[in-house]
Amino acid sequence: MNTSFADSVFERRVVPKGTVVVRQGDFGDEAFLIQSGAVSVHAEDHNGARVDLGQLDAGQIFGEMALIAGGLRSATVETLDDCTLIVITRDTLKNKLSKSDATIRAITAMLMKRLQQGNNALLYKAGSIEELLETVKTIYNNLYASLPPSHKKGLESLVRPRLEDLLNAIKDFQENHK
Repeated sequence: MNTSFADSVFERRVVPKGTVVVRQGDFGDEAFLIQSGAVSVHAEDHNGARVDLGQLDAGQIFGEMALIAGGLRSATVETLDDCTLIVITRDTLKNKLSKSDATIRAITAMLMKRLQQGNNALLYKAGSIEELLETVKTIYNNLYASLPPSHKKGLESLVRPRLEDLLNAIKDFQENHK
């Protein structure tokens, strides 16, 4: 963790496990650097369904999008453990960004815009069966490629046949529900 940044921020909050720290749709004027513990990040899509976006651990920051882009929180963050959070205010962030190079400021703004667009695409995209099939195949291929050679045969013999059964069941469903 960047201790010089953490040391320059004054407020720390100890937050018990199970606490909602930020809620989707609320106005955001603080971000948080996780000093200890872990949090879960999720959002609701336009149908009200929960979409899990990930887990963050010590050294990671959440709530920054509302600070940089302004506006409402794009996700809800809940503590998975007792956490110590370092509070980053809008003024602190503005001060740090104002001291950075203009190129860094431009890149930061561009990255935040792209991140917001990506989050929105994930939340509001209607999935298709073709996308499901492609995603399952991609995940399997990425997993296979990441395994040491000694584990690849096990994946092929134990998982691949069941995966093929799943893919075939999905294709059958698609054919029967056109």
